[in-house]
Amino acid sequence: MLMSVIRNKFTPTTPALASLDMATISLLLSLLDTQSVTQTARHMGLSQPTVSRALSRLRTSLQDPLLVRSGTGLVLTPYGQSLRLPLTRWLAEGHMLLSPQVISAHQIERHFKIASTDFGILSVLAPAIDQITQNAPHIQITVEPLCGESQDRLNKGDLDMVITGFDPDSSQVHSHFLFTEYCQLVARKDHPVFQSDTLKWQDLVEWPLLRINIPNLEADPLSQCLKNKGIALKSLISIDGFSAAPYMLLQSNLIATLPATAAQRFTQDHALRAFLPPEDFPSFGYWLVWHERSHRDLATRWLLRQLKAAF
Repeated sequence: MLMSVIRNKFTPTTPALASLDMATISLLLSLLDTQSVTQTARHMGLSQPTVSRALSRLRTSLQDPLLVRSGTGLVLTPYGQSLRLPLTRWLAEGHMLLSPQVISAHQIERHFKIASTDFGILSVLAPAIDQITQNAPHIQITVEPLCGESQDRLNKGDLDMVITGFDPDSSQVHSHFLFTEYCQLVARKDHPVFQSDTLKWQDLVEWPLLRINIPNLEADPLSQCLKNKGIALKSLISIDGFSAAPYMLLQSNLIATLPATAAQRFTQDHALRAFLPPEDFPSFGYWLVWHERSHRDLATRWLLRQLKAAF
């Protein structure tokens, strides 16, 4: 397979030359450079008879003497001389293809496409973005909303990776666990719900609830808990994404269920207060997910390392 790649990229001078493997080409090039069986044997770590037999086979295969006797040494035939430069380039490119790939962040000129909720952006991408852009100034990243089709888009190559709170299917993708998250309730600091010393589930449904729509998730943790306890919701407002949540909470009696990382960020930046429900909500994990197709891609692996570094 490798030799076919090399042959397609570098056109050898004869069909017979195209059939040679790299070891034989290396020996031939050494003979052409040193014009000596003895020096080639020493350079290649072979015996002189072995090199002599190889030269004989090359002469037969290429239908040219390559090296002929002149006085006390050997000299190149015109055809042998014509092979030196193209074979040097050909062999160098072949070794480059065989060598382990190495990449510098400054060399990365890729446009990565990632699917995530805005919580994934806040908790995973935002902490790493400064290092990413400083070290890889030519990189481009587009984040599209996580949706029910994100897994299919990853499989088809339309996405490079996914940031998700759903456990990945390890039979289809590669993944890296980032952190465990839990949910808190959030409301404005002067919300009437804080007038009660002991919070009960029934207290919560006295107020309108704000739900953040998550793809493939039928209900947020609060709505699910209330449903399991047979407590009917009076008012439910649903929005896509977390970014508008603090502004809606500040201007109303809404109560939202948010991941703790988002809740802490919003309470730092706004006049909001985070609090725990009467019983803990189930926790969930957050993951980086990518496809086998890019598992060994050096640019993808570099970006994955930057996103993992904060956890």
